[in-house]
Amino acid sequence: MRPELKNFNWLVYGLNKRDFDYTIELIRKIMQDRKVHLQKQLDVVVVYGPDGKPVEKQSPDAADAYDDLIYYHQIGNEYLCHFGLWRLQGIFEGILKEKFFPSMRLVGLLKKLQVVEDQGFEINKADKEELLDWASLRNALSHAPPEAYRPLALNEEDLIEYSDLVKRILGLLEDQMDARGPIKQE
Repeated sequence: MRPELKNFNWLVYGLNKRDFDYTIELIRKIMQDRKVHLQKQLDVVVVYGPDGKPVEKQSPDAADAYDDLIYYHQIGNEYLCHFGLWRLQGIFEGILKEKFFPSMRLVGLLKKLQVVEDQGFEINKADKEELLDWASLRNALSHAPPEAYRPLALNEEDLIEYSDLVKRILGLLEDQMDARGPIKQE
């Protein structure tokens, strides 16, 4: 591994809630570019029949080929959403670290949430349970990923739902922090 990849001190300005929107917008733009690319593929693909000759675009043989291209395009988009969930949770955990325990190295979301709560901050029970469900999904995708052509059907709406959840939790924690003043680090 190149030495510069071993340096994890890459924050300059710090993470913030805008990073969630940026990540979703980035995935949205990549999906849009992929859609344009798919249309170009569909426009130029030549499908051959059993006799080895090109078939008309409206034939059943051609429809199967188009369906395959669309299917694999959708699989790619689902994987982009997997990566999006992974990034969004990383941003959330990074913001928690920066705000609540910058000098500590903690592993696992549950441990990080516990440290935040041990400092006297409250996280809504239902929000915390939902957050941990999302974390379980992200962990499963990270440590026991699905087969190559059968990804979990995550989509942009799922990422927005997750982003809204973590932004809401962070907003409530920030409100509590503003009400009581800065955290004293040990």
